[in-house]
Amino acid sequence: MNTAKRGIKNFVYLISSNILTVSISILSANLLGRYLSIESFGSYSYALAFASILMGFTDLGIKNMVLREISKDKTQTKNYYVFTILFKLVLYVIVFVATLAVMYLSLYSIDLKYAIVLVLVVNAIGGISRIFQVVLRAYERFEYESIIGVSGSILNVGLLWILLHSGYDYFGAILSILITTSFEFIAIYYFFRSIIKQNTAGTYFKIDIPFAKEYIKKSLPFILWSILGILYFKIDTIILQYLKGLEAVGIYSASRRIIEALIFIPASLSGVFFPVLSRKYKESQEEFKEIYMKGLKIAFIIGLPSSIALFLLSEKIIPLIWTAKYVGSIDSMRILGIFYVFCFLQSITSTALTAMNKQNMVTFYAFIGFLISITANIVLIPKYSASGASIATLITEAGIFLLGIIYISKKLLLKIPLLFFIKVIISAVIMGLVMRLLINQNLLVLIIVGIITYLLLINGLKIVTEEEKRIIRSIFIKKPA
Repeated sequence: MNTAKRGIKNFVYLISSNILTVSISILSANLLGRYLSIESFGSYSYALAFASILMGFTDLGIKNMVLREISKDKTQTKNYYVFTILFKLVLYVIVFVATLAVMYLSLYSIDLKYAIVLVLVVNAIGGISRIFQVVLRAYERFEYESIIGVSGSILNVGLLWILLHSGYDYFGAILSILITTSFEFIAIYYFFRSIIKQNTAGTYFKIDIPFAKEYIKKSLPFILWSILGILYFKIDTIILQYLKGLEAVGIYSASRRIIEALIFIPASLSGVFFPVLSRKYKESQEEFKEIYMKGLKIAFIIGLPSSIALFLLSEKIIPLIWTAKYVGSIDSMRILGIFYVFCFLQSITSTALTAMNKQNMVTFYAFIGFLISITANIVLIPKYSASGASIATLITEAGIFLLGIIYISKKLLLKIPLLFFIKVIISAVIMGLVMRLLINQNLLVLIIVGIITYLLLINGLKIVTEEEKRIIRSIFIKKPA
């Protein structure tokens, strides 16, 4: 199977499973909206954000470095995953001790303190699982991730309903995540162990001081990148709670949760392209440029119409998923809808920079993003509350993408196909106008009409090449022997 076909097939694996996962997560959101007050949901969201920032000092973005290095040299698989697990376990102990001290001194309610600590446990288990997941991705075995993702989502929504219906409030939502994460850990370890046995037989982990030094040297940029990335992506919730309270956090988080549920698409796209880009940059810069541009095109083809649809349909999506009491989230979601296209573009661009061994630049851009996020949130939240936090998120993501694409264009003498992007913009805008004219129709009708209109337009304008169509068809339709 050639590189392009294998890449698209892996992307289809991830997209298919994640569409099911998102569908199930919509049910979870609906349960949270029905059973939790806005303030309780704000407490739940704040605990998740606070714990995510703390765990940023243990996740450290190392998984991206490990994925890149194993993709290049699979003989080092055992060294990388064992050393990473040991390294993270030490960091977990440090962070847990520091967190317990902070919780003891803080003025948070006792329920919120317990919730934050429990989420830390969840993130620790998930952090180890992601190491196993990275190894599977390096070997391009995406089907295992797909199976586990769907199974975990089904388990989570079932547990969520039972615990919320039993009166556990937002603490029940966190317990359901804990149980689900533990299940996913066991499942992914089972598949991981199978792959390791098949591909690393006869190799052994050993304490290698030169390897450890090289590992730490390579991981330092990823460490800073990860910490800064989590800070600029989560700090808005902390600032919003401090300036406007937990109810504002609930309003903002309702809209943000919908967008975060859709992040799997750009994340899957980046995950599929990363191993390929890492190899090709070493082998041929021309092929690297071609593959990066293909990724950027796909990101724009999917991201722009999705953003327009989210902007237009927010007034229908929020009440449907979160119930009528969350109508205050509509404006926030409209703004985050615009953010979504930049999430696609920035994700594939950061992936390309990392594959180019330019993680120092990614770290620098993350630092710039952190400064932009802090400044924008402090300026905008006092006046616009949850909508201000959404605007700050949009500004930050757009800024980081622009910095990345400018650098890559100069470094690789990249030619941007303006005609292609203009055609996509025209198609997406026409789709949006059609949906706006029919805005009083049922949400499902609007989505179907929008998809059909957009597909007809991109086909008529020949945005997708015949070669790309043949690759996609060949994944599902095999020639007779």
